[in-house]
Amino acid sequence: MASSRSTCLILALLVALPVLGQGTPAGDLPVQQLPWLRRRPAKPVVFPPLLVDAQAAAAGLAAGWRALDLRPDVVRAERPAAGAVAMSADFGCRQADRACVAEALAHQGLSGGTVLLLSEHGAPEEVAGAFMRLAQLTSFDVRILAGGFAGGFAVASDGRPAATAGPAAAGDPARPASPLVDAGWLGTRFGSEEVEILDLRSTAAWEGRAPIAPPAEALVARAPHGHVPHSLPFDPAALLVASGFPEVSAARRILSAVGPRRGTYVNMEATFVLVGETAEDPRLALGYLLLHWMGVDTRVLSGGIAAWAADPHRPLVEVVEPRQVASLLAAENPGLEADQRPQSLVILDVRTEPDFAAAHLPGALNLPAHLCREQIVATIDAAVPGAAADTPLVVYCYGTTCIRSRECLSWAGRGGFTRLLWLREGMPGWREAGLPVFKAPGGGSTYPLPRPSAEPRGLH
Repeated sequence: MASSRSTCLILALLVALPVLGQGTPAGDLPVQQLPWLRRRPAKPVVFPPLLVDAQAAAAGLAAGWRALDLRPDVVRAERPAAGAVAMSADFGCRQADRACVAEALAHQGLSGGTVLLLSEHGAPEEVAGAFMRLAQLTSFDVRILAGGFAGGFAVASDGRPAATAGPAAAGDPARPASPLVDAGWLGTRFGSEEVEILDLRSTAAWEGRAPIAPPAEALVARAPHGHVPHSLPFDPAALLVASGFPEVSAARRILSAVGPRRGTYVNMEATFVLVGETAEDPRLALGYLLLHWMGVDTRVLSGGIAAWAADPHRPLVEVVEPRQVASLLAAENPGLEADQRPQSLVILDVRTEPDFAAAHLPGALNLPAHLCREQIVATIDAAVPGAAADTPLVVYCYGTTCIRSRECLSWAGRGGFTRLLWLREGMPGWREAGLPVFKAPGGGSTYPLPRPSAEPRGLH
């Protein structure tokens, strides 16, 4: 009998799984509201013809390409490349100063066409700055000599690589008209399936805190720290290999796995937006070059996080710890002895209703994650009529493996809330800190619970 029941259960699951994959609601978690569960049709990847070997470089130069020698002066003096234009890797211009770049190139007689970047080793770090600057000028098409001079590259007396000419490389159809987008553009797109945001700063900067977490009092006022909602921390140096440019398929696997939790992947078909500290952050150039090489549609946030945070109407997410949230609550609820709704901040629990009823933070509201998109603003307005756009909003769910709070923070930001505090450790972290929780039997009055010995049940 037990074996028969097991067989029926397995058959039922096999029937249900394809339906769930097609977007049918699963309990209170409809797939259309939780985009990380949705299957996306794959589309072909367009890889730019960025790297060229000596043979292709020779053909290109014979056809009219111009070579830019980015090596240091002392190296160029030892092994000159006759006919190449000697320039520093930054062209003597700031990274986002398009006019300066155009003027520097015009001074060398360059106004457009295909340019070949020559460096000592052909490594991404050597050419990223020049590539980023050239990418802002639509009149230029860029190629990079693979392996550089150190890879056995030789130069003939006329400045062309000493190799047999082959067919010149085609244009670069994958390069956007401009790699830069402004904060207004990103402000209408963060949290959508069409955009993935990578924050290239340190993890501490992404979290919105120094290596030592700031006191809770510092969270009351908006800090110029934190990250754009829905962005993920990422170091482009993770893609580098000792030999220079990474193997494309391996690099794409690394990038796809930077999702908000293990086993959750980013949408590689989305437009990736890179965020640095300022417009001059060198990590932007490296990230843009590598992602473009990997066939990823890539943009750069003009001005970096500094430009985003300069407008107080734009949301910022800061990662907070349980003790910091407890300190904020204690200002109105000393000792956290009552399930008292605070007036100076909002605590939002986005777990399921049964789990909220079983245990929640003092004064928390409940809005299951799948309702955030449509109801988060109305729910907060109804429960806390005095809540303003800059009222601190703390959101939590089942812990660091739960990404529902991340999604709801994005919808809160789209809804006009600007002070977003992410209790990323969630209920497990709160309990681990020994802080009081409350339950609501039958949805009625609440009373304190002792610290449990196990984490709450629920979908993570």
